[in-house]
Amino acid sequence: MNSAVVINNQIIVKSKYEDRLEMGKIKGRKWNPNARSWSVPYTGLCCLGVIEFINNTGGSVSDEIKLLAGGALLREKVIIDEAPEKLPFNAVVKTDPMQHQYRGYLMHQYSDASFPAWDMGTGKTKVAIDIICNSLPSSKHLIICPKRVVDNWPDEFAKHASCDIQYVRLDLGNAKKIAKEMESWLSKHDKLNKPLVFLINYDTCWRSSIAKIILENRWEFVCLDESHRAKSPTGRLGKFVVELSYVAKTRMCLSGTPMPNGPLDIFNQLKFLDVGLLGANYTAFKAEYTTKAKVEYNGDTLIIEAGYSDELIKGFKGIDGAQFYVDEDTQRKLWINHDKTQHKSMLDVLEHHKKSIKTHIGYKNLDKLYSLLGKIMHRITKDEALDLPDLIYNRMPVDISQECRRLSNEMKEELYTLISTGEMIEAKNAAVRMLRCLQFASGCTKDVDGVNHQIDFSKQEALYDLLLDLPDADKVVVFYWFVPNCEAIAAAASDADREIYYINGQQDQIRDWNDAKPGSVIAVQIQSGSEGVNLTAAHQVVYFSTGWRLKDFQQSQSRCHRKGQEHKVNLFHLFATGTFEEKVAAAFEAKEEVIEYVLGNMNKTNQEEQSNV
Repeated sequence: MNSAVVINNQIIVKSKYEDRLEMGKIKGRKWNPNARSWSVPYTGLCCLGVIEFINNTGGSVSDEIKLLAGGALLREKVIIDEAPEKLPFNAVVKTDPMQHQYRGYLMHQYSDASFPAWDMGTGKTKVAIDIICNSLPSSKHLIICPKRVVDNWPDEFAKHASCDIQYVRLDLGNAKKIAKEMESWLSKHDKLNKPLVFLINYDTCWRSSIAKIILENRWEFVCLDESHRAKSPTGRLGKFVVELSYVAKTRMCLSGTPMPNGPLDIFNQLKFLDVGLLGANYTAFKAEYTTKAKVEYNGDTLIIEAGYSDELIKGFKGIDGAQFYVDEDTQRKLWINHDKTQHKSMLDVLEHHKKSIKTHIGYKNLDKLYSLLGKIMHRITKDEALDLPDLIYNRMPVDISQECRRLSNEMKEELYTLISTGEMIEAKNAAVRMLRCLQFASGCTKDVDGVNHQIDFSKQEALYDLLLDLPDADKVVVFYWFVPNCEAIAAAASDADREIYYINGQQDQIRDWNDAKPGSVIAVQIQSGSEGVNLTAAHQVVYFSTGWRLKDFQQSQSRCHRKGQEHKVNLFHLFATGTFEEKVAAAFEAKEEVIEYVLGNMNKTNQEEQSNV
């Protein structure tokens, strides 16, 4: 008879040979040939899978498995409940929760994992703190976050903690020193009689000496703040957080932008939370939700859009009439053939080399994906959660010099040429060329010796004019991407008789700027100030330049337009006309459409499914 029990925080399943196909449906399973049994992660959704297996094949299942599976079902009901604040709530809290924070707490109280995918500034950290404060006094907790965000947690504890918490910041010193400090606190945590919380950053947690200590301990609660940082399944950090999930009794992800580059970003975060949702195989996940090639016809013309493959390119080049074409408007990379007699050859080559395609061209089965996400994730936007002032976008085209525009467009043509000739171009190299296009458009460049130079002052002049037009008493945030832009911003602010402060890789003057006189300007490099910085002292926001990453662009906006902002926020986006900057803006818009389709419809679909039940 089949059976399932929990041993050492793993589900051990004994099954009959004839039930092996049914057993294969359980995600995250592993066969142990020595014990002649299956090992399944002890998570809520894996428990549901094991119970379904036993129900279909016969056998027994332990009460522990039934309890955790029941928690996963309750979490799903909480996610779609229209009035979570009316559900039983026995937590001791210091600050009153908003409706979505009731939901966030109850999602986790009933289960072992949850994902409040709420916009920045909607109060995600309060939920994590309430969970910690309502745990056992001798419990151990781990919060992993970006370096800059470590500074925010002590203030959040002071604001929301309903009990005395012993938090330990592990962001100073080398790995050896941090490991020693961890060991010291762990050796005495039983005597503290209050929750012990370690705050550590993503750059440090996976280092061998620290990771060893973390993985040797059992944690009551592990929270990944800005969890999209751990999105890569092949990176050291991504692999580490998956290992960490096995020693965490409960797990939470926090991120307002869980899929900054598209739906594939969600896989590793969900693998950390509960492998029973999307499985453990990233290749299988990509095959399920991405499209590598698409075939269309326009009259007698065959059109093939496909991801990158050396073999595919060589195959197409050997066919008469095959041409490579980049659509200037959509940036789609297409192979076309007007000769009907060669269409079958083109399709045969595509079929033969389809497995060698390394990149995808789009997504599929997104209905299924957002339905699955709704079992563990709740999405809410700032507009839904908070009564925020309006955010007004102001497009400000800037006419840069012909020379600067020429350099930017030459780099763009070089990028297109490399692709169109079929030469190998990795994503990393493409990103470098895109940034060069944007760098020229912003008015600066770097010479062969690596020295930065400002080669155009059009944007600086446009910023100066804007600063003169804005009310003298209004503080201003100016975001930028490229290092030389900082000098141009400082010069414009000085000419406009405004004090200037900085947030970048070398300086963090946020406190000085907050205390500064009205009208002061803070120049914020997007790479340094898109996470963990509160810039609500200003409601005039300028983008001098941007990179190409949607996540940074979205998060930087939310540094000003968030809870605590009392004024309408005016956003002025300076962009060089006729350059690659316009293309990047269009790409941002396209990615937003895909991501919002997954996240925005998730809760709605699950409500419909629950109604049907």
